[in-house]
Parts: sequence; C-alpha cells; structure tokens
Amino acid sequence: MIELANVTKRYDTKLVLKSLSCVIPTGSTTLLLGSNGSGKSTLMRLIAGIESLTAGEIHMQKETITYIASTSVMYPMLTAIENLLFWQRLYGYKITHQQCNDILHELNLYHARNRAVRYFSKGMLQRLHLAFLLLQESTLILLDEPCSGLDYDSTQLFYSILQKKQQQGCTILWITHSPTTDLQYADHVILLNHKAIAFSGVREKYMNYMAYTTV
Repeated sequence: MIELANVTKRYDTKLVLKSLSCVIPTGSTTLLLGSNGSGKSTLMRLIAGIESLTAGEIHMQKETITYIASTSVMYPMLTAIENLLFWQRLYGYKITHQQCNDILHELNLYHARNRAVRYFSKGMLQRLHLAFLLLQESTLILLDEPCSGLDYDSTQLFYSILQKKQQQGCTILWITHSPTTDLQYADHVILLNHKAIAFSGVREKYMNYMAYTTV
C-alpha cells in the first residue's frame, strides 16, 4: 500500500502539488489522470523517490520499483540489447543474451537488436521500454504515458504485458491521456485538478463521479 499524507511540492515559489492525501492499494492498477500541467509526472517522480517532497509524507511497504518515464532513459550510443543488459544488471537481475533476444523477438525488435538506440523511432523506443518492463521483477510499476508513440499492435501488446503484471500481483500506477480506452484495465483512479486531488477511489465510483460532474 502507498499512502500519501498532505504531499506538497514547490519549485522555488511555484506550487505544483498541494496537500495530496490518498491511498493506492497493494496489487491495484491505478490510473493517474489530469490535464497537462496538473502535476501527474511530478507526483510519480515523488513516489519513485527521484524528487524530494516540499512537505508531507509518502508511506509505503518495502517495494522494488520500476519507473518508466515519458522520456527515454535508454543510452543512445548503446544498442538495444546492450541497454537491456545494462539496466537489468544495474537492478541486480541476472539475465542472459538469449533472454534479451527472446524478449526483443516478442516485441518485433530482434532485427534491430544490434542497432544503436539513437537510430530508433519513437515507437521502437517505446517498445524497447516494454521489453525492459517485461524483464523486470518489481512489485511497484510506475508508467508515465507508456502508450505514447505506439501503433495499434504495439498498444495491444502493452495491454497484454500489463495484464501479466497484474496477475503477478504488482501494484501499478499509470499516467494516461486516454481514460476512455484505458479505464477498463484499471480498478482505481486518481484525478488531479488545480494542483490537488479532485477524485480518488475505485473505478465504478469514478465513473459515477464523472457522470455527475458532467451533467
């Protein structure tokens, strides 16, 4: 379980998040929604421990975390397989070239396994991130717009990977700008508005909330 208690974030005098309090249940898949600039990515970085809080607290059980940002963390001069081997070993996982090759084949990247990542299209980079996700054994997965740049087939593959991670009992926090499509894969929703939480709860109550607020 992740508990946010009056979480506040400022950059100098700019207030980005104001007194956020909610609970993300263990094993849940939670959509993090809100307009551009509402603080979604900032909140995700705070939970990942990449940025520090201005005020408040974040409590969680001991978790191993995989965080996939909206911008690529892959080293452009390394090849696809070199990036996978580097990041997996950095996380302390024992992985072989064959395991990487198998995953790259599944994601239709095997042909580019020895190509420097700087020559990848955005869609290829996103699929490489999916390969990274498939290889992870983390209990907490943070995804910042993982479907951005993916074509239809790759998006369906992402949903398949997501369901595998759900079956493994992972806690997933997922930023999306396509809630109409993605809501079916989640059981909880957090909606940010004006730097604060406008809604936090189960999917069914969110749907009722949206039906009420749009009337």
